[in-house]
Amino acid sequence: MNRTLKLIAAKRDGVVSDGGDEPGPISAIGEDEGFINDINTFLSTYISNIESLRFRESLEIVMRLSARGNLYLQQAGLSNALFVENSRRCDQALHRAVTSSGF
Repeated sequence: MNRTLKLIAAKRDGVVSDGGDEPGPISAIGEDEGFINDINTFLSTYISNIESLRFRESLEIVMRLSARGNLYLQQAGLSNALFVENSRRCDQALHRAVTSSGF
């Protein structure tokens, strides 16, 4: 998350662009489909565990969310180079990283 927030602060003056996504829940289409589906599954499981007072399992889900978020950033190629070479994709990855709740 630190890398994501630093890039937003440095390159986007602290403003998260919509990345071209429509308002509301992000639909699971395109190259980020697997990420979005995984995050939705993790969040559903987390909520169920919390409601059932299964805190150990909830913590495990949080760790899996973190790992999946890091993998997404690597796969998306989130970097200063991406910002220069493909600003739209960079904005999309930043938006999805911040709004997915996977971090």
